[in-house]
Amino acid sequence: MIKVAELKDLPSIMKLVARVINQVAGTPESAWNINYPNQEIIANDIRSQALYVYQEKTIQGIITLTGDTEEYSMISWKYSSGPFLVLHRLCVDPQHQGTGIAKRLITFAEDMAKEKGCESLQLDIYPYNSKARNLYEQHGFIYAGTMSRPNRGKFLCYEKPL
Repeated sequence: MIKVAELKDLPSIMKLVARVINQVAGTPESAWNINYPNQEIIANDIRSQALYVYQEKTIQGIITLTGDTEEYSMISWKYSSGPFLVLHRLCVDPQHQGTGIAKRLITFAEDMAKEKGCESLQLDIYPYNSKARNLYEQHGFIYAGTMSRPNRGKFLCYEKPL
């Protein structure tokens, strides 16, 4: 059900992303818009084999998992003595939200991080995205600090020890 994405999946993934963007359009909860995440970002995730899809008959959710990110060096992470995995761009098709797909993707990320010998999972969230904050907090993620991104604003950083 969860597999590494391929370039042939790009059109389906971009349609899913567009549905998510349309769902949150005009609301303050999301940093996602017509400029982010764009096709170039998603294609780069696929090329680097960092993007995974949750697929039954169709692609219903995605998650990107990467290694260390320079942006995160400004945060005083509690679990930073060992390697970590960074979770980006988790989303579930609006037609399938509330069915446990996000939980499966988070569990997948945790399992992958453990297999790679990581000490923690790290991520950042747009501060007004209360649904994402609640989701991650329910799954054991702990607030670690705030960072700023040029042209995108402030983001809340969270980590989960493994």
